[in-house]
Amino acid sequence: MRKNIFLVDDDTSFLKLTRLFLQRENWECDAFASWEAAKSHYEPGKYSIVLIDLNIGTHNGLEIVEEIKKQNPSQAVVIITGNTSLETVVLALRLGVCDYLTKPCENEEILLRIENLYRLITKDEEISELKREISGKYQFHQIITQDEKMKKLFQLAKIISPTDTTVLIQGETGTGKELFARAIHHESPRHIHDFIVVNCAGLNENLLESHLFGHMKGAFTGAFETVKGKFELVGNGTIFLDEISETSSHFQKKLLRVLQERTFERVGDSRSIECKARVIAATNKNLKVLVEKGDFREDLFFRLNVVPMQIPPLRERQCDIPLLANHFIENYSKKFNKSFALPDENIFDRLLNYPWPGNIRELEHYIEKAVLMSPGNIFTLDDIPVPAEQVQPSPPKTFDMDYESFMNHSEKSYFEHLLRQYNDNIAKIAGHGKITKKTVYAKMKLHSLKWKE
Repeated sequence: MRKNIFLVDDDTSFLKLTRLFLQRENWECDAFASWEAAKSHYEPGKYSIVLIDLNIGTHNGLEIVEEIKKQNPSQAVVIITGNTSLETVVLALRLGVCDYLTKPCENEEILLRIENLYRLITKDEEISELKREISGKYQFHQIITQDEKMKKLFQLAKIISPTDTTVLIQGETGTGKELFARAIHHESPRHIHDFIVVNCAGLNENLLESHLFGHMKGAFTGAFETVKGKFELVGNGTIFLDEISETSSHFQKKLLRVLQERTFERVGDSRSIECKARVIAATNKNLKVLVEKGDFREDLFFRLNVVPMQIPPLRERQCDIPLLANHFIENYSKKFNKSFALPDENIFDRLLNYPWPGNIRELEHYIEKAVLMSPGNIFTLDDIPVPAEQVQPSPPKTFDMDYESFMNHSEKSYFEHLLRQYNDNIAKIAGHGKITKKTVYAKMKLHSLKWKE
């Protein structure tokens, strides 16, 4: 935003000196000695600050302020007045005046006030721009797809967004569950409030309870003060409980009560607090199967599963792969200041034939690396870091192997698959295989497998 001022004051000496001073301080200043001369030059959005005397000849400065505000309600206005009565100040503030200066006023005081106001205006502009970016990112129509299943999910999401209904989003890792949750929140009346993400798998049972419900001072060792939990802090916003399937039965019981009674207690406290938040939960596992196995509470499942949404994996919506690839190419070309021609059909054939176990997230990471590492402006097969053997894998000739070789081959394939499925998360791999992390590390070393730490 430009540092410019629209200055109106009938004191010509003050007008001239103030204008020269502000110009020396790197402010652009258009100065006028009368409203008749000034009003034809004022344009909404042109000036960051209007600095105006309340007594300009026969004109009432408050009436002029009112006229400016009608043209541009967001215009920042500072008044200069010799009348310091409370009534005048109150009237000015009601009209939306940001600040006032009392004559006689020193140049340094004027500069201090307008510099402080300019910082506030700039901050507000940054926040507004951020909100505009978020608004564009999470609108349903900008989630890129041509897939009919996805379009039906959009329709469902638009129907439930204005309600307070609990939503359960299921789908593989990297399919965009959090993006859907944010879109639902953004399209709801709650969008003016916070959207808080809680990764249930990232915290143990006690920490998760404290994180969500809060705790009282002295409730446990290290609880040196009373802390509000996310359910309390989010207010009328939305809580997104990611990886809900990883929670304990004890925690599930407490969450069930929150959903049923809309109340909760901080850890170490018996007083109930009203829960005003909307809950959206997500998991990359089939909760119904976990219920049948006894690994997830059936009553909580029914409470969460009021509106189920199953996001299909990328391999089941291949028509979206070229769209997403081009979208990521465009984004990362801008980010890395490169210019790429669209990939040819051979590239897309390769992308379409790969199963993308990491889904959209994996595709995005591959495109990012390709754009970053490519020395030219045209994609080639070598630029796409998809191992050729993974695109169309040939079945192993298992009958030509001895038993030990077959078992080693199968074990290696098993852990390669889990590394892709769980995005190198050793704890989740151990949990899936019902083995210890130590065993997982040993198998990785045995088969010379690499993973991200």
